[in-house]
Amino acid sequence: MPGAVWLTPVAFIIANLIIYWSGIQVLWKLGVCIVIGYILIGISMAFDSQRPPLDWKSAVWLPVYLVGMGVISWNGQYNGASDAKPLATGHLHFGIDMLVVAVFSLVIYYWAQATKLPKEEMLVLVEKQAAHGGVDPAAH
Repeated sequence: MPGAVWLTPVAFIIANLIIYWSGIQVLWKLGVCIVIGYILIGISMAFDSQRPPLDWKSAVWLPVYLVGMGVISWNGQYNGASDAKPLATGHLHFGIDMLVVAVFSLVIYYWAQATKLPKEEMLVLVEKQAAHGGVDPAAH
């Protein structure tokens, strides 16, 4: 895709700004859902010995990203619900907060790109998972 080299990091910044603007009231609830998801994945992996293993080394950036967005949002100015008790500290003022989100997003984006699985390895894992689930990957 032409322009993907600059378009994808910009899109990641914009997505993270949307997350930030949604406010800490929304973000902490999303964080709880993500933790529950990790627990369910762990349970699923523990009880299904035939399932191909997950490659966590390529996702080493993910906990840093999740905690980092939480810390930035907590220190930001957006609470997320006008009738809720304010949780955001307001330490990051307008303008600076968006710059912090943008810089943090770029660091995470390029870290994720540096640790991603090679395409061939990813395709092998997708085929193993599809075979385990009884799905023909060629049919999709």
